[in-house]
Amino acid sequence: MLGKGLSMSIHFRTLLCGLTLSTLAYPQQLPNVVIEVDVENLVFYAVDSVDLTRLATDQGRTTIPTSPTFRSSISIGDVVAVNGTRAKGVYISRAWNLQLTPTPARGQAISDTTRAMAADATVEIMQDDGTAVGSLMMAGLAGGAAAPGSPAVFTGWNLAVTGGTGYFAGAQGTSGVGQTPVAIRNASLTEDPANRRTHGGGTRRYILSVIPMTRPAITSVMHDDFTPVTKARPARRGETLIVSATGLGPVVPGVESGAAFPAAQFAVVNSPLAVSVGGQNTEPVNKIGWPGQVEVYRVDFRVPDGTPAGMVPVKLTAAWIPGPEVRIPVQQ
Repeated sequence: MLGKGLSMSIHFRTLLCGLTLSTLAYPQQLPNVVIEVDVENLVFYAVDSVDLTRLATDQGRTTIPTSPTFRSSISIGDVVAVNGTRAKGVYISRAWNLQLTPTPARGQAISDTTRAMAADATVEIMQDDGTAVGSLMMAGLAGGAAAPGSPAVFTGWNLAVTGGTGYFAGAQGTSGVGQTPVAIRNASLTEDPANRRTHGGGTRRYILSVIPMTRPAITSVMHDDFTPVTKARPARRGETLIVSATGLGPVVPGVESGAAFPAAQFAVVNSPLAVSVGGQNTEPVNKIGWPGQVEVYRVDFRVPDGTPAGMVPVKLTAAWIPGPEVRIPVQQ
């Protein structure tokens, strides 16, 4: 299949310009994408010592009471899933305990709002095999109610998504917290974090409502001879189709922004990629930067055997960011 891609690449731009499928149109404004990040072994290391020689030296499991106002802490946890899919990575945050409240007790901070702390955080996400996908950065106020307009799955917090790296470069949005099934452990900064997984910690779901700068988008759907899928020549169940797409993000080996994808060595899409046909998931046969093209990708996939006849939706999802669906005809 890929050899054909090389021989046809010089004709590809002409093919795209001549392709007029109204089914490929999609709205300009798409909804925010909710990304749920499950974290385990989450520990808050409170700054409770000014003796630098003691930091990260205690090999035992430490526990400290709730931090007083103005104490800072550093939290570390393991990413174990994203939107229900197994993943890896790390969640790190810095926090300053403030205890903001309109009715402060002694030692709490008076405020018109009710919040526990100011915080900034970074979550670095990897696929389950260790392949890096990218990071998301957040900053704002933790504790208290979710910000106005937050998704219903938010149970609290008021953080902004301030940016990202990798596939998430340029992302914006809001962030909150979902459930905390196991309470987070408050430890001393003297505890050796090398033992964090051994000593254990809490579990929490962090939730981000993201406006991504990049979304996957299908620009054409073709048979394996590069002719477009049309009502006159619909797709068949079990057939392998070719999609041209944009917005699939970084590739391996990397290609500089604005440069054409190489022909000598295929540039493979780095982020996890999912293909849905008629609501059924199907594994991509390949996912590469189209040789000779700039920011145009090629994805081959098989039409599932159980796909219904008629106009069927096809959708790409890259790094848990779904693109708009297109509809293709599938024969009876």
